[in-house]
Amino acid sequence: MHPFYQRWLSGIRSRLILLTLLSMLPVALVIIHTALETRRITTGQAIDNLNTLAIFVQSQLEARGHDAPSLSHYFDEIPFSAFERHSGLRTSTLTLWSRDGHVLARFPDAAGMVGADASGSALFRAIRQHGGPQGNIEVEGLDGILRWYAYTLVGLGDDAVILSLGQPSSQVLAEVNTLFERTLLLLAAVFSFALGVAWLVGEIAVRRPVGRLASAARRISDGQLNVRVGELQGASELATLADAFDRMVEHLQRYEQEQEAVQQALSRAKNELEGKVRERTDQLAQASNAATDRAATLEQQRREMTILNELTDLLQSCRTLEETRPIIRRALSELFEGAPGTLYLFGESGSSLERTLGWGDGHEQMAAAFTQDDCWGLRLGRTWSYQEGTRNPACAHTGSEAPGDYICAPMHAEGKTLGILHLANRSDQPAAPARNARLVEATAARLGLALSNIKLREALRNLSIRDPLTGLYNRRFVEEVFDHEIQRCQRSDKPLSVLMVDVDHFKRFNDTHGHEAGDVVLSSVGRLLQSHFRDSDLPCRLGGEEFLAILPEADGETAWQRAEGLRQAIEGLALFHQGKGLGTVTASIGVATWPQPIADPTTLIDAADVALYNAKHAGRNRVMRAGDEPATSVV
Repeated sequence: MHPFYQRWLSGIRSRLILLTLLSMLPVALVIIHTALETRRITTGQAIDNLNTLAIFVQSQLEARGHDAPSLSHYFDEIPFSAFERHSGLRTSTLTLWSRDGHVLARFPDAAGMVGADASGSALFRAIRQHGGPQGNIEVEGLDGILRWYAYTLVGLGDDAVILSLGQPSSQVLAEVNTLFERTLLLLAAVFSFALGVAWLVGEIAVRRPVGRLASAARRISDGQLNVRVGELQGASELATLADAFDRMVEHLQRYEQEQEAVQQALSRAKNELEGKVRERTDQLAQASNAATDRAATLEQQRREMTILNELTDLLQSCRTLEETRPIIRRALSELFEGAPGTLYLFGESGSSLERTLGWGDGHEQMAAAFTQDDCWGLRLGRTWSYQEGTRNPACAHTGSEAPGDYICAPMHAEGKTLGILHLANRSDQPAAPARNARLVEATAARLGLALSNIKLREALRNLSIRDPLTGLYNRRFVEEVFDHEIQRCQRSDKPLSVLMVDVDHFKRFNDTHGHEAGDVVLSSVGRLLQSHFRDSDLPCRLGGEEFLAILPEADGETAWQRAEGLRQAIEGLALFHQGKGLGTVTASIGVATWPQPIADPTTLIDAADVALYNAKHAGRNRVMRAGDEPATSVV
């Protein structure tokens, strides 16, 4: 249903009007039925009058005769004035027809139809179709005007003619229609009056009081509890309803005030409770945050201690400083969470520090070496922190006017400074949580102690495996590594050669020039051995004037060439002691190679020793291979 009609039908006044209409509907139906019945009767009376007129004309015709020759002038003799007065109509038509449809006479005949054949006209066909001596029909006439016709036969037998008398339908039913229209107008007036009365009654007695009630109800629903309907002028039931409505609103207002007071009390209690809960929650949150921070700090410290302890354990197991580099790099990169850093150690001279290792992005930019005066931490003997914008100056070894925040922590052990631990915070790197002076100092202290121990162990080991005069490995080192080199060459299926070197006539040289001059010879030969061989070769001093060189992965020919080159180099040494020349020194060398010609690698040293003795027996200052010539005597 359309919203407009739905709203209209929902109103009380509209429903009252609709009820009035429904209650008057039977009366309207009775009035309409009476009007229709009156119209029917009146229409019958009009047609009866038409028939009466037709009979009147028929009687006039029969009284005067109706022979065919006189029919054309017959209507002139009929007193039509009486006919017109009787009918009260001036537009009627009167026609005489032959039995075959010819018009014998017509009044009036404005169209000149007399004598014409009108058998095909609608009027004649209707008369023939209707049949009978007389009758009534409604059909178009010869001039095309719709009329009611009354027809009858005039005469008897074959001489009978047909008389038709027609009046326009509008004139026949004029009075009927006028009466019917007046009846409908009267009915409309009655309905309008009833609707007006119903509207007025509904407006005054119903709609206005109910509208006041509805308006008050809407305002109350919006929260305006001070609204009252008051006294209503209308139906007593509505007045009673308004009075009950006002009392209900008063009760509701008192209840609302009581509820508001209760709500205010509850709100105050709620606010107080929420304040206490919020305060307690804040205290718990602070305690939780403090506990979380403490746990995070403890976890960070535990992680740092774990890394430092693992680093210390690994460094205690290292034999050389070279082994410590990858261990320290990985541990410090993890400890400081990728922050770039560098470890510097004093060189052998003790005057400058050299970069030992670094980690993180940008550590390559740090200085490769610098002096002690270039670092404020080394100058002051304590940890030095630099931050941009503070009064502390930057160290010269950073090589930049704006190096970014960093920490330099000296590494001390047994009263000596071994180097510094430098941890940088570049501007393009996020700060690591563990990057702080405490952690750097603890790390530097552990590194200093561990590296000092490694240096001490390395020095002790060097004393135990190196000859102090020449700096070459000693016999003990040979005993430790020779079996290892044999196994390594066997696994890789590579040859292994050994050179046995002996300075010729060294005892006589000592007797002639003294032991100090002999030491000069031995140290010079030792330096020559260190520079002559590869890094993978192992030159050693067995004792006295005897030397040994282990050449891994060198076959017999290569070993012989290196031995011959060494012999020539020794022969070409220019030796001086206390400003005096010591003359020419020569050496005899024995060469032994596995797997050819020596099948058992454990006998290489003995075989090289035999070859050495063969070289001495052959005249010294020469190189002999094992198996070239059996040794028979030693000269």
